[in-house]
Amino acid sequence: MYIFQYREKAPTKDIFSRRIRTICNRGDVEPIRLHDLRHSHVALLINQREDHTTIKERLGHASIKTTIDVYGHLFPNKQRETADRLDDLFLAIGHFVDI
Repeated sequence: MYIFQYREKAPTKDIFSRRIRTICNRGDVEPIRLHDLRHSHVALLINQREDHTTIKERLGHASIKTTIDVYGHLFPNKQRETADRLDDLFLAIGHFVDI
């Protein structure tokens, strides 16, 4: 099934809304607005640790700043991960240097 398949021109918001409502009703699922689907799509990409630039390109943003400003709160905080890598580095150095 292709929700976004079209031949000559892109579907309008109304056509999309009708189509998504029909599909959701078949599966007994609550319909979602196009804009909400866009945000859910980004949230899933972020959860899969997709690259910022790839997400920016998929959304058609001219600047990575727009992507970060809108979706930055969804990106995982990397402070703990960075601190853990530094700890590992210092432990490795400690094995070679008599402290």
